[in-house]
Amino acid sequence: MGLIGSAVVVFFISPQPLKVKLNIISAEINIKQRIVLVLYNMAYFSNYSIIYCNVDAQYYLGVMSDNGRGVPQDYKQAVAWYRKAAEQGHAKAQHNLGIMYKYGQGVPQNYKKAAAWYRKAAEQGHRVAQNNLGVMYKNGQGVPQNYKQATTWYRKAAKQGYMIAQNNLGFEYSKY
Repeated sequence: MGLIGSAVVVFFISPQPLKVKLNIISAEINIKQRIVLVLYNMAYFSNYSIIYCNVDAQYYLGVMSDNGRGVPQDYKQAVAWYRKAAEQGHAKAQHNLGIMYKYGQGVPQNYKKAAAWYRKAAEQGHRVAQNNLGVMYKNGQGVPQNYKQATTWYRKAAKQGYMIAQNNLGFEYSKY
């Protein structure tokens, strides 16, 4: 098992910034989440606010708030963390923010915003976002109903091996 990544997380929890360099040795997301959680709790239980943390940490804090992993489940907090990461171009955060808007979790339901966030992630090659954008086109949710566009996005996700998109693509082809 070799070094697969490195992240720098910076928390301003006192007049002096606490800088922590994290070397992630395992491919398991859970380890990354645990490290972020430790730093989050260190700031939270010290009654300090987290002013800044890097984009991956923002995404993982969103996931933890979304799913109630290590912190109480809080969709509004999840949206806030996802948005911070999404606005910096983090494809997974963009996709998850799209989900939050589609289902009205932590924000008012808004298909147009859901489709817009899915598109940002899909254009970066996020296969689940590509499929979800295809579904939005198929159903006319937040975008004009367009089966050709739906098929285009399903195809992109299917080429990456996403089985749900392969199924959706097959279903679209079976109509003809």
